[in-house]
Amino acid sequence: MSNLDSSNANNADNNSNAANNSDNADNSDIKSMILAVNTLIDDNKKTRDLIHLTSGALPKPELKKSKSGELIISPVKNYKTNKYYLRRRVYTTDDINNQKTSLSLEPYYLYDNIYGKIDISMCSKIITEHRVFARLKDIKQLGTLHFKFGYAHHSRYVHSIGVAYLARYAGQALQRHHVEISDRMILCLELAALCHDLGHGPYSHSFDHLLYDLKVTDKTAAHESRSQMLFKFVAEDLQKKGHIEMDLTAEEIKLVQYFIDPKNYKLYFSNVKYSTEEAKDCSVYPTDVAPFFHGLEQIVNNPVHKVDVDKMDYLARDAQALRFDQTLRENMDIIGVLTRAMIVTVEKKTTSNLNVTTTSSLDVTTTRGESKKSYENIWMFNIRDQGVIYDLICRRFLFYTNSYLHPEVNAVNCMFTDALKQANKFWGFTECSLLRTDEDVNSYCMLTDNYILEKIMNSSDVRVRQSMELINRITEKKNWYRHIGDFVTSINDLDDSSYCELPWNIFTDKSTPTNLLPKVRYHQNGKPIDPNTVKYVRRLYIKDN
Repeated sequence: MSNLDSSNANNADNNSNAANNSDNADNSDIKSMILAVNTLIDDNKKTRDLIHLTSGALPKPELKKSKSGELIISPVKNYKTNKYYLRRRVYTTDDINNQKTSLSLEPYYLYDNIYGKIDISMCSKIITEHRVFARLKDIKQLGTLHFKFGYAHHSRYVHSIGVAYLARYAGQALQRHHVEISDRMILCLELAALCHDLGHGPYSHSFDHLLYDLKVTDKTAAHESRSQMLFKFVAEDLQKKGHIEMDLTAEEIKLVQYFIDPKNYKLYFSNVKYSTEEAKDCSVYPTDVAPFFHGLEQIVNNPVHKVDVDKMDYLARDAQALRFDQTLRENMDIIGVLTRAMIVTVEKKTTSNLNVTTTSSLDVTTTRGESKKSYENIWMFNIRDQGVIYDLICRRFLFYTNSYLHPEVNAVNCMFTDALKQANKFWGFTECSLLRTDEDVNSYCMLTDNYILEKIMNSSDVRVRQSMELINRITEKKNWYRHIGDFVTSINDLDDSSYCELPWNIFTDKSTPTNLLPKVRYHQNGKPIDPNTVKYVRRLYIKDN
């Protein structure tokens, strides 16, 4: 062997020994990391957020099991820094069995003009690209308000994504306090927030008023029901097309429908028949949906005190669009409110006449005519956020009084409703709102703000001349219906062709602060605060360092 060959062999042996030593050191680091992860899992079997040592794109780690049978995450090596890192999220056994789940839960980042950089799931992203959801780009959030307030042009598309972000954040924040909340529950909550406005027709509530005037009694008369039906259509359509991000089970689809509107779901979509009283009772939970942590149903649509992520988003977004309060984001810490909120179990003392067996985590069984203690989960806010909640409820009332239900805005709504009613006599475009078939869904997707406006204004059909004249009066801001006052008495004796009467529940909002504020519940370190003692809350400080 030559000296050169001997030298190369020695160098190779040295490199091999160095590599072995490096691998041993790396293996030692890996073992210590795995031990740390397993220790955390031992402390809490359902812990999700364990460790986050770095940010940025890293190779995907492999999911393995340790010898003891506990789930671990195999660390991945970043060769730029020559260090090992652990993935932030630990997946459950169900996630291991279904590899598609990890993809549906993966975050997708985008920019929002209210919250800045936000993240939604990949499952939500694929829904936003569907034609049923994309039509919301041409559905204005504030309907006809832009004829009175020229800046109100933002769409329900951006609002829905904002609500989905808040719901996702709220679910993840609650998961830190309640380990029973799984990632799948949070995904269903996020999808319900994303799709809660899918059912809105052209110019939103003007279309609802049209169905009200036409005395439509079908379940699709309410846009919430249409949202529930359209979400199911979108989910099944994406699954048929092979999108692996949409991996919801039939029970999870039902859970999303329930989160969109709990009352409507129990009345129209549940396999179990509920009375109106049972549908309104928030503590009566459906048994045909995927298991969920009770209390999550109050986050997207809160029937008790109206404070939910939907209102939180549209109040901030509308304030920016209407130029009412440009400092709303700085003055109202919505993210902080959601971070500190908790779901608290409280006793519900009622005499039940219901023959319903609930499947809550507390296993409370209610039988007919039996008076017994029952419990319910309530989404409560931290007592330190009492001022923000007051501001939200009062601001909502002022927005309704001064903007959403402004007399001139209501006048435009009446004119639009009359124009749509006249055109509907000959075109029958409200028939597709029943959503009985796929063709109905496709036709309903065409009903957007610009489509209806341009169809009427550019029509050569003499039968819709009256509708065209009304639309021209609206767009040219001439000869709007004149507001003559609000009256307690009925105007049934007046000529309907000369006067327009709005039902009381349309042009007034009964959700006044005096009605809603006493219904909001607060907690202190997870313990519920008696509503009667909220006014006695005191702020204390410690003088010593």
